[in-house]
Amino acid sequence: MNPRNLNLIKETIEKEVFITDKDSFIYSGSSLGDSWIFDFRKVLLEPQILNAYTELFFEKFEHLYPFQVGGIETASIPLISAIVMKSVERKTPVNGFFIRKSRKKDGLLNMIEGEVKDIPVILVDDLINSGGSFIRQVEVIEQYKKELKILSIFTILKYRDNKHYQYFIDKNISIDCLFELNNFIQTLPLTIKKELGLKKTVDNRMEVLWYWKGSSPSYEYVLPKSAPLFYKNKLYFGTDSGLFVCLNSQNGEIIWKYQVPVISKRRVEFSNPCTNSNLIYFGSNDGNFYAFNADTGKREWINFDGDWIESSPAVSEELNLVYVNLQFGYFNKQSKLCALNAKTGNIVWKFELPKKSLLISPVYSQKYNKVIVCSDTGDIYAINAKNGTLLWKNEFVGRALGYPSLDENRGIIAVCGNPLDTTLDEKASLIVLDINIGKPILEFNDFYYGSFGVPLFYRNTIIFTSLDKHIYSIDIETGKRKWIVDTGARVFSTPSIFLNNGQERIYVGSNNAVLYEIEPETGVITSMTYLTERITSKVACDLDAKTIFVPTYANEVYALKRKLS
Repeated sequence: MNPRNLNLIKETIEKEVFITDKDSFIYSGSSLGDSWIFDFRKVLLEPQILNAYTELFFEKFEHLYPFQVGGIETASIPLISAIVMKSVERKTPVNGFFIRKSRKKDGLLNMIEGEVKDIPVILVDDLINSGGSFIRQVEVIEQYKKELKILSIFTILKYRDNKHYQYFIDKNISIDCLFELNNFIQTLPLTIKKELGLKKTVDNRMEVLWYWKGSSPSYEYVLPKSAPLFYKNKLYFGTDSGLFVCLNSQNGEIIWKYQVPVISKRRVEFSNPCTNSNLIYFGSNDGNFYAFNADTGKREWINFDGDWIESSPAVSEELNLVYVNLQFGYFNKQSKLCALNAKTGNIVWKFELPKKSLLISPVYSQKYNKVIVCSDTGDIYAINAKNGTLLWKNEFVGRALGYPSLDENRGIIAVCGNPLDTTLDEKASLIVLDINIGKPILEFNDFYYGSFGVPLFYRNTIIFTSLDKHIYSIDIETGKRKWIVDTGARVFSTPSIFLNNGQERIYVGSNNAVLYEIEPETGVITSMTYLTERITSKVACDLDAKTIFVPTYANEVYALKRKLS
């Protein structure tokens, strides 16, 4: 390669791109922090750098022409643009496109911007470390055009040896770069972060057993939707198109389905289903609450009392009651917590809130004979599960978006209170209360923007997700943070914990379409599985078959199983 162009870029990296924490504050989600970073974005629009880069690019790949170039936003966009412009000058025109980090929420709702042609692809970016962003690009392209050949991933800087990128080696994708991190060991103070920067890449350890996709997803709504319920080797969930489905969990084939009358073409979301005595219960935005035979799909009853339902139900087998929040009035909004007869759907009792106060999904405690429910105005209520009388009310700071979690052994409740003003960078709160009297006993408020997820009790910790892109583990006794995982994208989903090969693991998805498998004691990521759409809802599991069922916000379900070592 042209040594003058290489030297220009190398000197620019050393003088302008490389930043230490002595030069500028460097934020890291890790408690260890970052002592240095390569900030290529500050130079990627300099004409001399782009010209040198494109000349080196064509020196490397001209023998493979014709091809097209792509990449993921943001750093790849000026690189792709420069290559496309240089290709015209060379009279070898190259097509370009870029992939969004997550699907656009309005307009054409695109995941890929630009036309992807039926010719081989070279993916470009400024650098590669773990390889996660490139893995996502490959997964998106393969779903878009399965047979499209990806020739290479090409970066200015590569952090690790090729042996760390087995995913690409298995797919016969070349790993190319202008420089490796080792090229700068003698000229830059990299020793502080050498161990962190070169640590082993997390393996993509899950394989797809089957995949199901429904029609007409509402891409504009990025929030938890209907999470799949695993019951008797079947999966039950609702979709944005108003279709409630029962799938065979072994192969993803539809066993039965029910089309709810569509009130709004833009939004027909379902609550999470629940089950009792072989009945499946769920609510819909048509205002109706349904009970179906789990095996046959026969409709057993409908409750028509609500105007719309966003609440997920809770069930009491011993009291023969189903608890759900029915919502009334499209302008003067109001919620009522209703206990329905589980066999007939008739209202047994109801608890009413003031107008313009909406209830979030209830949870039921058999041991304490209570239904716990939060409101979007910052209150939490304990209701007698049998007769609907108010037992206590607590006015905690912040509105609830996710429903509370119970630890019946300790007699405590955990719920996330979100900032009332979402336009400000206010801190949110995880609050733990005594289930008997509603007294707060612990509060953790070292996170931002709030949480849509339900906290998970695990031994002596509470694990929860946040819109600040992190997953937290909090010690129940001290209220201190035990560990934190930075996902790099907002997390709407609720964590689940299952046994996998005899080991307990947390499974939670994020907005960057990654399913994380995490060791619950340490917070160490043991697996990352890259899908193509945001994962905003809770996953389900078939423990016997060791299969994880992952829903995306795009009316999809993936059945995943850990690869054999």
